Amino acid sequence: MALRPLTSPLLAALPGVRHGFFGRQGGVSTGVFASLNVGLRSGDRPERVRENRRRIAAALGVPLARLHLVRQVHGAEVALVEAGGPHPGEADALVALRPGDAVAVTTADCVPVLIADPKGARVAAVHAGWRGLVAGVIERTIETLERLESPPERLYAAIGPCIAQAHYAVDAAFEAAFLSRDPRFEACFARADGVLRFDLAEAAARVLLWSGLSPSRIDRLMVDTFASEEMFFSYRRSRARGEARFGVQLSAILFADLEQQPALAGALEEPGEDEARHRQPQGVEEEGGGEH
Repeated sequence: MALRPLTSPLLAALPGVRHGFFGRQGGVSTGVFASLNVGLRSGDRPERVRENRRRIAAALGVPLARLHLVRQVHGAEVALVEAGGPHPGEADALVALRPGDAVAVTTADCVPVLIADPKGARVAAVHAGWRGLVAGVIERTIETLERLESPPERLYAAIGPCIAQAHYAVDAAFEAAFLSRDPRFEACFARADGVLRFDLAEAAARVLLWSGLSPSRIDRLMVDTFASEEMFFSYRRSRARGEARFGVQLSAILFADLEQQPALAGALEEPGEDEARHRQPQGVEEEGGGEH
């Protein structure tokens, strides 16, 4: 089966930007890891995971050595991928400083956020679970890009598949953590039948807005990892079944190397607002315990 990544129409309209929210289809892993598991610490066979990563790199048009991942720790550290520099260790966001480097994050219910500045030829990938959101990982990524002369008003962002609010029950301590961080997060909670639930993707969208991105430059794919078993791994779904192990999927973005693709040179004007299709957040106003 071929790889079938989901893409954002908003990011796909940007010249030079390649990206994909790769689900679980098109790999070589078996069992609970079937089939495109990319987690080296998941319990899957390492050679299968590496082959899965190689296939994703090939789909993006880069060698495996230029598909960059780090160990994610549910924090707010942002790592820079630099030519000839040391490989980042632990972080929950990656920023590529040169064309041709793909930055990626892994998830299994948490929110993957892919960000691009087509004018500055910079891209970023963010792993935003609930702990990362509370810690400020998205804000830190936007601040890092701004220091690199990629201001928020020039950025485009796509919020990928994650667990939907309908399947994300949380407790009062979880709610308190967000409201103490910013009372505006209250709009991301809903209570029905005595159960409190949280909208992780909406929270990420609001943080992007609060960080200075235009609503028209934020896309949400609106895909529920918990409910989409054929397409995506889900930590909470596996836990609900009592499964000790589960796979993780990868989301990646890069700015194409112009030396390898000269046709893109000089074509870096940003698309007009009418050209960039998008789904805006609901308004401008994760797993509790473990998360992935």
